[in-house]
Amino acid sequence: MSSCCFAIRARKNAGRALVSVRNLQPQELIVSEKPFIVSPILSLFQDDENSNCICANCFKFLRRKEKSRGRCRECETSICDDRDCLSRHSCQLSKKLNNYFKADLEPAKSRKVAICLAIFAMMRFRRKKDEKISNLMTRPSQMPMKAAEEAVFKAIVDFGLRTRNGDVLVADSNSVDDAIGVFTINGVKVQRHGEYPPCVAVYPTFSSANHACIASAAYDVDAASLRLELRSRLALRANREITVSYLSPLTTTRERQASAVNRWGFRCECARCADPTELGTYAGAVKCVDHAEDGSWACLLIDNGDDYFICEQHGCKCRLSVDRVGEMLNDVKDKMAPIMTNEAKMTTLEKVMKAEEVLNYTDTRLGPNHCLILNIEYKLIVFYAQLEKEDKARPLSPLTTRPMRERRIQICLHLLEIGARVDPGATAWRGVILQAMVLPWLHLAKADFAAKIITKRQFQMRVAVAMRATNESTVCLREKKQNDISDF
Repeated sequence: MSSCCFAIRARKNAGRALVSVRNLQPQELIVSEKPFIVSPILSLFQDDENSNCICANCFKFLRRKEKSRGRCRECETSICDDRDCLSRHSCQLSKKLNNYFKADLEPAKSRKVAICLAIFAMMRFRRKKDEKISNLMTRPSQMPMKAAEEAVFKAIVDFGLRTRNGDVLVADSNSVDDAIGVFTINGVKVQRHGEYPPCVAVYPTFSSANHACIASAAYDVDAASLRLELRSRLALRANREITVSYLSPLTTTRERQASAVNRWGFRCECARCADPTELGTYAGAVKCVDHAEDGSWACLLIDNGDDYFICEQHGCKCRLSVDRVGEMLNDVKDKMAPIMTNEAKMTTLEKVMKAEEVLNYTDTRLGPNHCLILNIEYKLIVFYAQLEKEDKARPLSPLTTRPMRERRIQICLHLLEIGARVDPGATAWRGVILQAMVLPWLHLAKADFAAKIITKRQFQMRVAVAMRATNESTVCLREKKQNDISDF
């Protein structure tokens, strides 16, 4: 950890904050740390479909041969063959939890025991009054529990009432609620490889980084070691807050605010959320359907943060209710659904044509930079790339045409332009788009040079552009492993 480049300071209405103590360069390492506690995601507590037992310490799925021998002889807790797991295991609490959940069949019991052990571990850490851990924020009092959280809460509180023993940590309702809340607010959801279920890791230093839709830093987590690295996205001056984004940049302000309130109990007040035009991109704007239907020029309506989308032009009275806008967006999503689910078993070319058809449909309904359009475009470049990949298996009859490659480049440039304003810096999605643009760019350059449409010098300049895009995408995709600060 580079301890000289940041400090943890109190911030009004946001608990603590990471603040730079000197100027930071783009991609400079700010924090590198391992979690102090990890838990399986709480949804596994109610998951009756998963047929795998998990180790109570590392949460690894136990293979069939391990299910019979991978148990502690004293407490019957599911443990893998790893020596570290066997040495760290404590029987006292595990034995009581196994007895409490004796009515549950495996593998459900192993998951419930593992989750409860993690909650008890968090309670112990909180009671030690360690500054980094005891200062972590928990769930706001007005924020209700989700169904999985409530199920765990009730089980542990009931376990505490039934298990009255001075050697076992008392599971009073306030302590349990606090521990679950720390996981909910501060946990980073890590999607590990196939031998492990998704888990939630809590990092003491990183947890001090607050959210901003336009973040100054980005993080990624190594799924094997669970080590987290936080790096600056852009150059950052001293005494500026270091922020990360909890939410997708390709969502509207209304969607981001709703997610922030529902999942973390706060309202974002960053520059993008405070600007009705979303930094001049109009990423949440819609068109007046009345004008669109009669063929006249459609007003661009922006979200006023209340119950209506209104026109920002002085004197214009066009407006649409939030409900009406929601119907418009759902209509577009319904048209995209067959592509996303592929229930009709569409070919890649059919997916491309359908997505282009939906984009054409949005032309009279949504602003040109609406987040829903950006998401469809992002999906479309994936389809175009897949189509080109499939063409390698049919070199004599390729389906990718020159207009398709030009269209792919056009979409990539549009996404890069808007993305640079709402989510600047070396982001993973930017790397993916740059990577998707290089191949058609080089293909067209080669074709134009062969047809003598461009000179050798112009061809070399185009190749140089592609090389710069490739180099930048390599830097951006350093963030590709980024996980979600997501639902516990």
